[in-house]
Amino acid sequence: MIYKKIANTIKKIDNALVVTDNDPDGISAAILMKVILNRLGKEYGIVVRDHRKLDNLRDIIKNHSSYSSYIFLDSPFPDKDLIEMATNYKDRVFIYIDHHKRAIPEELPENLKYYDIRALGMEIGSTAGIAYKVGKNLFKNDFKRYSIIAMIGAIGDWMVDEDILEDFNSEYKNRFVQNKIFLYPTFILFNTFLFGNSKELVENGELLIDNPYAFFSSIDYDFISKRIKSFYKKIANLEKIYESEKLLVFKSKGTISIIASFIHVLYPSKILIIVSNTADNFLEKIFPRKYKVSVRCSLEKMDVGKLMSEFTSRYGIYGGGHPAAAGGKIWIKDLGKLIEFLESRI
Repeated sequence: MIYKKIANTIKKIDNALVVTDNDPDGISAAILMKVILNRLGKEYGIVVRDHRKLDNLRDIIKNHSSYSSYIFLDSPFPDKDLIEMATNYKDRVFIYIDHHKRAIPEELPENLKYYDIRALGMEIGSTAGIAYKVGKNLFKNDFKRYSIIAMIGAIGDWMVDEDILEDFNSEYKNRFVQNKIFLYPTFILFNTFLFGNSKELVENGELLIDNPYAFFSSIDYDFISKRIKSFYKKIANLEKIYESEKLLVFKSKGTISIIASFIHVLYPSKILIIVSNTADNFLEKIFPRKYKVSVRCSLEKMDVGKLMSEFTSRYGIYGGGHPAAAGGKIWIKDLGKLIEFLESRI
């Protein structure tokens, strides 16, 4: 069983740097991994990476060279970079836990432990769900109290796991915890984990279970309120570019991933595309050439992650993701081609 293998791998390490994404799934997975490492008595550090940027794996390792192990959560670094790092640092262990990849590389260094559940042919779930099941494998039903955190990550990636939902319902349904704060996952997701400070959330996340009052007291809700207002302002200012029976395209001024997930609920029968100008340098801010793209789809037998990967392999720059949620970066001039490409595949 894969979760037992991951648990056994983690038990063998002395210390680890946990590298995670800054979206709700990555944040939730990191909180759960913190609980696991704390219970196992392991020393660790945490780096929260910005999923809007292409972090350099070499720099992460170089800047945190004191660790003997590295755990990557919800961080789909290119396989060639993972293999290169493992090859260059044979005295260290690299543990890759994710759900983005579609195949396992043919040759893996012995010190690269590759646990991508999609690549392994398993049912696709959230990274937080993987971490939760690892914790439950280690600590049995006592770990069910953290199902609320796993649910937040699962909802954030639109990948609610029935087993985790069952655990959550058995632990929290119709229940209040100390200080009468009711833990309702969608509230926490959209008002705290989605808009809060990711580093603070990872640092204080386990308090959500052990001391909810302290957790909520640690949250800067003025910061969250400003982000929510900005978010809804961007929704109000969306510009519709294209609409057909099965496809809908909007242009936004930013935050496209969250907006795409939010708007898709209103149009579940369509493939939804949100684009926004993106710039890699000052000149591109003046003369935009690239779009960042976020795609959502609930249509059966449609895999927009695969389609984005196929399209960008032809027209560049990059793209990919999950069957129901994908993203990438394209040239502005190629948006029409992307629309035609997706229309032809519906």
